[in-house]
Amino acid sequence: MKKNAIFCFFVILLAFVLTIISCDDGESDIWIDVTNFSQLNGTWKSPSSYSITNGGITQNTTTNNYLITFNSITETMSHSGTTTIRYTGENINSLWSSIKMNMESMILLDIITVTTNDTNYSITITYNNFTIQISNNVILQLGFQINQNGTKIINPEGIIFTKQ
Repeated sequence: MKKNAIFCFFVILLAFVLTIISCDDGESDIWIDVTNFSQLNGTWKSPSSYSITNGGITQNTTTNNYLITFNSITETMSHSGTTTIRYTGENINSLWSSIKMNMESMILLDIITVTTNDTNYSITITYNNFTIQISNNVILQLGFQINQNGTKIINPEGIIFTKQ
C-alpha cells in the first residue's frame, strides 16, 4: 500500500512538472480581426528581424526602428525607420530586376529612399516619416488582426508589431 502511495505521488509530481514545462510562460495571444480604425490608434514597432518565403524566394528582413503610427481621428498612417531586405532563392538571379523595378515605382512617390545591392540581392528602404490619408474602409481591407490586450497587431504576412 505504501509503495502504491509513493508511486502515485511520483506520477502526480511528474504530470505536474511536465505540465509546467509544456506551458508557455506568457499569455497566449488570441487574434481578432480589426473592425474599426480606432483599434489601431497609436504607434506600433516591427520586430528587429523576420523572414517571409513566397514562391521559392525568401526575404530576410532586418529593421532599424521601423514604426507605423495610426491616427483614426485624422485618418492617417505614418511610417518611419529603415528596413533592409535580402532576397535568396533558386530563381533570384532572374527575378532580381523585377524586384528592383517594383522599388523604383515607390521611389517616385518621394516618400522613401531606396538603395540596392546587386552583389547580395538586397534593398534598403528608409521611410522618410511620411504620412498618408487612409480611410476606415481601407484599414479594414488591409487585413490586420489585434490581440486580446490591444498590445500587438499582426499583418496578413504574419509579422507581429508591438504597441509603443
